[in-house]
Amino acid sequence: MRYQGEALSKLVSSGALRILGRTSNSHPFSFFWTASGIEFAAGAEKVTCELTSAYADNEIWVDVLVDGARTQRVMLPKGTTTLTLARNLDPSVIRTFSLRRDTQAMPEEDPSILTLESLTVDGNFAPLPKRRYQLEFIGDSITSGEGGCGAVTENEWKSFVFDSYENYARLTADRLHATYQVLSSSGWGAFCSFDGNKRHALPLYYDEVCGLLAGPANEAAGTKEPWDFAKFRPDAVVVNLGSNDWNAWQGGFLPEAELLAKFRERVVSFLKDIRAHNEHAEIVWALGMLGEGMGAPVREAIAAYQEETGDSHVTYLSLPNTLEGEYGARQHPGRPSHEKAALVLSKALYQILAGRS
Repeated sequence: MRYQGEALSKLVSSGALRILGRTSNSHPFSFFWTASGIEFAAGAEKVTCELTSAYADNEIWVDVLVDGARTQRVMLPKGTTTLTLARNLDPSVIRTFSLRRDTQAMPEEDPSILTLESLTVDGNFAPLPKRRYQLEFIGDSITSGEGGCGAVTENEWKSFVFDSYENYARLTADRLHATYQVLSSSGWGAFCSFDGNKRHALPLYYDEVCGLLAGPANEAAGTKEPWDFAKFRPDAVVVNLGSNDWNAWQGGFLPEAELLAKFRERVVSFLKDIRAHNEHAEIVWALGMLGEGMGAPVREAIAAYQEETGDSHVTYLSLPNTLEGEYGARQHPGRPSHEKAALVLSKALYQILAGRS
């Protein structure tokens, strides 16, 4: 049976179709962020979907997962494409299917939108497996999975190097049997980007669906709409920001005293914003996969925040650095580094979350 429009919305409201990542109320099947998309369970002989890929220069890649394993990685052309997720299956076997956007939101592009137009399932939907936790990841190129695909020698900035699957966020969520969503942008920071641009800071856009995507086409798809935090209540929010603020400091793009003071202020204000929208979430600020240069300022900011608010549910976590032989493309962490980080992070999150329940 083919589902589109209102029929897709009914699948979501019934719980048969799970939306992954932030989407707008006006365009509930347009996806912007890394790892955003859909998930459902079915006993089906064949599953297909129609997708519209709209981008300026950087094509959009998607992953197809069956029972959590990646079975396809596809570069979509501009326009509408019919993609077969799987076929010739035994319909008596219930499988979980997932379609996820690999390519991060591209802040310099209008549009940068992946839209699900229809879903066809030759079989019957089944209840989705229940997940133990919900996690939110906020970060930069590391969290976007930059370098996860491509040769170690690859150094061009192209969309194919981004990978939401070989990624510590996905690996951590799988270890904890969690659903998750990602907000991340390559080169961006907590206070400024690697080149000192103060507007390229994730906290400035946290309250919007995907506010870093501007322009008529993006905004028509709802990127600037306020995000409805009731749609996704994370048990833990993981922030992995600071590497690009460090790069701006080391590159001399901003005066050291100003950058450090403003960075600490931003960390405090961002923690307040996260807490205001996620009253019961544990907050973990994790750094280290490309060095821990801003570790001390983050710790100082967390201490100042806790002294002011009394909030004890904020933790700093050191992640293992990427060593020689663990890099992927563009001098970014590869699969071995992401696996190490996921192991440390999942253990820490499990201890924190299990301890409170």
